[in-house]
Amino acid sequence: MGIDAVYRELRRIARLIAASGLTRSPFGGNFSVRLRDGILIKRSGASLLDPRREDIIFVPWGGTAEGASVELVTHLGIYERTPAGAVFHLHTPAAVAISLLPECKGGCELVPADVEGRLFLGKIKVVDVRRPVGSPELAEALGEALSEVPAAIVRGHGIFSVGGTLTEAFARLAEAEFSCDVLLRLRLMGVGWPAGP
Repeated sequence: MGIDAVYRELRRIARLIAASGLTRSPFGGNFSVRLRDGILIKRSGASLLDPRREDIIFVPWGGTAEGASVELVTHLGIYERTPAGAVFHLHTPAAVAISLLPECKGGCELVPADVEGRLFLGKIKVVDVRRPVGSPELAEALGEALSEVPAAIVRGHGIFSVGGTLTEAFARLAEAEFSCDVLLRLRLMGVGWPAGP
């Protein structure tokens, strides 16, 4: 898959993000796609809601690229530890809110209450690290979590998801946000806390 194909896929996903309201921040997230000789990743500061082709940067394995997302080390760490073909990340409100509840301090596992969440995700891991943006510590924690589940939340930051394609990674992220929204609503209604250690 080349830059043009990734760009077309990203344009379609951007319309879905905007229509669904998954995030209100055009800069609140990033993505990457695995290639044979490296990855394609979003340029730092580029809009996810109105992406441009020049905002997709190639980074060779073991290398760097000027202007690449501040989460480059995180994406590379995920690829080192998983067979993922793509990674998607968004700062979504329900996931961020649920990750900040006291029960998730230090990390936790969420068990979706909705049927699709249980079917397609199983569990959602919440990782809590000292440096939650673009750090080797985050890369290791997320790589480990995403080797076991298709979506994980960085406490106070947002969801990272993996898939064979960018579309699959995005679909898993959207499902994780929906599941978090359902869990928060249940919490507001006084239903028990669906998390594990």
